[in-house]
Amino acid sequence: MKLFFRVKCSYMFVLVCIFFSLSCTDQESPDNTEGLAVLRVSVGNDAAQEVSTKATFNESGIYNLHVLVYNGSGNLIGHGYSNTGNSVTLTTRVGTGNTVYAIANTYNSTLFDGFVATSELKLKTLLSSTSTLEGIKVSDSSTSGLVMSGSKSNVTISSSGTTISSSDFAISRLSAKITLNITGLNGIVITGYAIKNLPKKGYIVARPNTNESLVTDLAVGDDASSTSTDRFDTSVTGLSTSSYATSFYMYENRRGGRVNVSGTTGTSTNEREKVTYAPTGSTYVDISAKGTTFSSVYRVYLGADNSQNYSVKRNVNYTYNITLKGAMSYDTRVTTSILVTPTAVSASNCYMLTPGSAIRIPVSRANSAISGSIPDVTKNWDADLLWTDNSAGLASNGVIENIVADYSNGGIIVKAGTAEGNALVVVKNLSGTILWSWHIWVTSYNPNSTGKTYTLNGYTWMDRNLGAKNATIGSVGAFGFFYQWGRKDPFPGPNANTAGNGNIITLYDRYGNALVRNSTGLKVEAVTNTVANYLQKSINNPLTFYAGVSGNDTDWYSYNAGTHNDYLWSTSSGTKNIYDPCPIGWRAPYATASTLWSGLSQSWDYTYLGQNWGATLGWWPAAGHPSGTDYAFAVGSGFFWTAQFSGTKGCYLDFYPVSPPDVTWTYGGGNMVRSLGASERCVKE
Repeated sequence: MKLFFRVKCSYMFVLVCIFFSLSCTDQESPDNTEGLAVLRVSVGNDAAQEVSTKATFNESGIYNLHVLVYNGSGNLIGHGYSNTGNSVTLTTRVGTGNTVYAIANTYNSTLFDGFVATSELKLKTLLSSTSTLEGIKVSDSSTSGLVMSGSKSNVTISSSGTTISSSDFAISRLSAKITLNITGLNGIVITGYAIKNLPKKGYIVARPNTNESLVTDLAVGDDASSTSTDRFDTSVTGLSTSSYATSFYMYENRRGGRVNVSGTTGTSTNEREKVTYAPTGSTYVDISAKGTTFSSVYRVYLGADNSQNYSVKRNVNYTYNITLKGAMSYDTRVTTSILVTPTAVSASNCYMLTPGSAIRIPVSRANSAISGSIPDVTKNWDADLLWTDNSAGLASNGVIENIVADYSNGGIIVKAGTAEGNALVVVKNLSGTILWSWHIWVTSYNPNSTGKTYTLNGYTWMDRNLGAKNATIGSVGAFGFFYQWGRKDPFPGPNANTAGNGNIITLYDRYGNALVRNSTGLKVEAVTNTVANYLQKSINNPLTFYAGVSGNDTDWYSYNAGTHNDYLWSTSSGTKNIYDPCPIGWRAPYATASTLWSGLSQSWDYTYLGQNWGATLGWWPAAGHPSGTDYAFAVGSGFFWTAQFSGTKGCYLDFYPVSPPDVTWTYGGGNMVRSLGASERCVKE
């Protein structure tokens, strides 16, 4: 489950419906300094705060107020209370260097009676607490306010009286507000959530870190809930919805930044590692969800960022926009259960799936080509859908319904949707580099059983091009895809069966967004002398068409003259090799054109542009052949690669009309530069 979230922090509000745990030890009396004076105190909200419109009560209202005054020695010299509004008038002592504290919305006029707060030290140890989440939530009432506190230092109280205005005395909330906006895409249903490690109590007076005002502060805070007995979990709230929003309030839980695990704190910017390096007691939310092929629990650790900050501070509003998009990432935040039983398949670069079926592809294929690409097939890789030719994207009514990383078996589970078509599934490292890719051909055509095949010159042929949606004469769906000689990955074919310069079909990402040529889609890139050979780059960039240069006979494999690889689709002994583009049991034909197509007559269909060999070899559309330098092509000629080579070139079949209704076609050992694009038709191994 690939799930993504963003954190937005703005300074904000605090707690409600809480009770105070107060204790008194030594009895102390107020200071007896001569000289009484009147102190008038009005308080206001923290000026930097932003009020949420989703509050269940008035988060900014001040409804009752305690004011406590301490002299320079930290002794209580005055205390007043008002049960209405934000102002208190009290009698206190004349003097300088005083500190004034304000605590609002306690709804308890006798809270500070006696000796519980006769010194600043005692005040700073007093706790506000609750044992259940319901104690933090409050009813929807305009007269229910959040507990707030604040202080103003170096206050001079004169004999004539002193007034502190609300514009000069801002108080802030004891708690943080957490807002969760959860969305499930691609048919994912949110089934519930639970909140873990909520603090049971908090200090009434803040104990800030040196950099407390900085969102990026990673220092561990001096919080009241420092042990496991000081925290609690909520029960699971059951849901059945594709989107859900909720807010709750909690005491501060400043756990700081990542902790060291096995001598490392990982990569600070890697969001997937946040669970691995979480400090003990950090607050998190477990979100459960399911699709048709998987069920998952996604763990969201709270904090000021997605990757390394675990601190939840008082008076801050945290908003988490969490989008659940699939179950396909190697991600310590996600625990996934597979709900389908896939068919395990052997290594290949192309798989034919019937609609609705599921397979498990071994990712070890990447190591067969480039040793060490995936050091451990059970972890540290990711899976994704690079493109599909269906605008539904990753969806039940698309070509691919879902992709699930099955780490325990070292494979990628691919579940086909109801639509026939094509897709490219990739495995990546955690930095996002593609390590291998697989062409998924979803089709009801099965050449291994009931599907039509043809036999000619000892070879059994499919009745359609590789990746074709059908074998219908004149249909755009019969074109299939283009391939560079020796490369395993398909490139988009024509979008219309009209003679002349051709435009390619549209490819889409997993969300149904159209890919843009030379941006997110097909790219054409010339080889340069800065790369020894382009084999590795061709694996890493399966949508990049590498244009060759004349100095190396226009081979995509390298810029350097004389640097070629003749054994990509076939081995030196002529067997199917690691980069062959055909499905299991099939391969690119390995022979000269004269051997493969000898005995065929000219059967050009000028109306529908292609060779119609009927019962002998079926319909062969004239899709054209993209230039090896710029991917320009013209529909109206047919060009098909074989796995055979001749010198520095690849061997092919080529046909095209000279003048209607005649056609010239080549089968006697034709060869062409290897960076050229061409159609492919597979033969049985």
